[in-house]
Amino acid sequence: MAEKKKSEKESEKKIKKPAEIEKIREEIIEDINKSEQAEEKKEEEVKPGKTQVFRENKILFNVLLVMGVIVVFFIVFLIISNDSSSFTLNGVKYTLIKQGSLFFYNTKIPVTLNGSPANYNFYLQNDPRKLMSEIPFSGNLKVGQDTIININNDLACNGDGSVGALNLATLYRVIGSNVTASSNETCMNQTNSVFIDIQPANDTSISQISPYCYKIDVSNCQILAASERYMVETFSTLAPYFNSSQ
Repeated sequence: MAEKKKSEKESEKKIKKPAEIEKIREEIIEDINKSEQAEEKKEEEVKPGKTQVFRENKILFNVLLVMGVIVVFFIVFLIISNDSSSFTLNGVKYTLIKQGSLFFYNTKIPVTLNGSPANYNFYLQNDPRKLMSEIPFSGNLKVGQDTIININNDLACNGDGSVGALNLATLYRVIGSNVTASSNETCMNQTNSVFIDIQPANDTSISQISPYCYKIDVSNCQILAASERYMVETFSTLAPYFNSSQ
């Protein structure tokens, strides 16, 4: 009998009263709410605030701005570099060309080849702008149907004398003048032929001695610079004709 009463009491303990069930339900709901609130708080912590977004956008803007400035600077640098390699002097365009370790100043003049228009290229070793400023040219350059070039034997200058004379002769042949070399001619007997007398001197300069005679004085074997100075003067003089024929 005592055991039966004990069993009934244990059964009563196992069966929950309605009030206890309601309390447990409330505790479960409270735990769920706390869990949801914790998740929301976590999301808020992960989600960047307005201040953080503003800072990130500002940093991105600054990065893009710096990159844009670099790109613009690079483009301007390329434009300036290209422009500096070409220039116009007295109506004549020159372009700096690099071949290996050497630099040349290229210019073109219009010619007629086999009945068709073409360009003849000349390559100077000296900057035409420096030639104009450093080697004086006094007088007015004339171009005749015939051109006589006389170069002193003392101006061999390790081959530079021949190169300078050849450059001059080539230019005048290209523009249609009959070119000859002579050591017997002088300025005194020139009336129609242009006479170019190249002689050693203390200073490098070019002067018009008479209407058809020009003296090129060469100092310290500056024969290439002196002959190219004469060529630059020729290009400048004939520039209006070259430009109108293009």
